[in-house]
Amino acid sequence: SALPSVFDATQRSIGWHLTTQERLFRHLRSIWPDDQPRIMVDLGCQAGHFVDGGGGTRPPNVSDALLWLDYFNSSGDVLGVDLFQDYSLDLAHRMREVHPYRTLSSV
Repeated sequence: SALPSVFDATQRSIGWHLTTQERLFRHLRSIWPDDQPRIMVDLGCQAGHFVDGGGGTRPPNVSDALLWLDYFNSSGDVLGVDLFQDYSLDLAHRMREVHPYRTLSSV
């Protein structure tokens, strides 16, 4: 069946995306201080919302907007745009209701 191979490729893609985005944001954070407002626009902000289960591990896929806030959370604006309203609403929900993003009062 083709389904398992497509699923496997999707899972590898998710891991690759998360790794490369974290490397990019880590590099930017090393050269940009977190002491001034910044604007981040996440085009295509869909990402699965997974329950951590108390283990402290990162979900297998999160939006770039939330990754950004892990590195730059001093102040500024984050805009998530997606073709599907449900994905944008999901991002808004996570920013308002899910720890640690709901505690970031300066964003």
